Amino acid sequence: MQKAYIDSNVFISMIMEEIGKGPRLLFKEAEEFFLNSKGRFVLVFSDFALSEIFNHAKCSKSDIISFFAERKISAEFFESSKEDGIKALEIKKLGIHWSDAFHAAIALRAKCDFIVSFNVKDFAPAGKLIRTFQPLELF
Repeated sequence: MQKAYIDSNVFISMIMEEIGKGPRLLFKEAEEFFLNSKGRFVLVFSDFALSEIFNHAKCSKSDIISFFAERKISAEFFESSKEDGIKALEIKKLGIHWSDAFHAAIALRAKCDFIVSFNVKDFAPAGKLIRTFQPLELF
């Protein structure tokens, strides 16, 4: 089963019921992705993503674990390391913001097949290292 690193904005959009341009119902797209990922992907959340989720949506790690466990969706939780910070500095040189570079570095060390994010363009400079998709591009 493929491993999908989840950028915090996907879970935050769902919890905060965010609407994008157009209007685009980002929260519905995120919810559909999570429900359709069951049996197809292992979802990977880093401690860094969990921190961003808590800061923006006030959801704790236990809330997130419960969300996926109740739906029988496979999710893993991955701790970042000093090594990820060093790799992020290298990735940042490609023209990517540090926080996105840190997410990419963690995803690479966690051996994820791709990143899921609403901000695909922000990860584009790291495209030769790891692919990034918007949630519904995978279905």
